[in-house]
Amino acid sequence: MSTEEWSKLTEVLLWVSAASTAAVHLALLIAIATIVRRRRPEGATLLVVWAAAALVASVLGFGWSLASTRLAAVQSVEAVVRQQALNVAMGIPIAVVLPVLLLLGILRLSRDEQPR
Repeated sequence: MSTEEWSKLTEVLLWVSAASTAAVHLALLIAIATIVRRRRPEGATLLVVWAAAALVASVLGFGWSLASTRLAAVQSVEAVVRQQALNVAMGIPIAVVLPVLLLLGILRLSRDEQPR
C-alpha cells in the first residue's frame, strides 16, 4: 500500500476507534445511571462521575489529538512529534484519575448495603 492509502486507512481506523470507545462509555454511563443507581444509589454516584468523565475525556481527547496533530503537520515533522509528546503528557493525569474514580466506585459498591 502507498503512504496515502496507509494514511487514509489510519484515519478511518481512528474514527472507528473513537466512535466505538464513545459508544462503550455511553452504554456504561446509561447502565450505571439506571441499573446501578436504582439498586445501589450510595455507590452509583462515583461510578456515574467516572463514566461521564471517561466519555468526555475520550471524545475531547480524540478531537484534541486529531486537531492539534493536523495543525502541527502544516509546520514540520518536528512539530508533529512535539505535539504528540504534549498530547501523551496531557493524557497521563487522565489515565491515572479515571481508574482511581472507577476503583473508588467499585469499593463503595462492595460495602455492605446500608439499611434504608
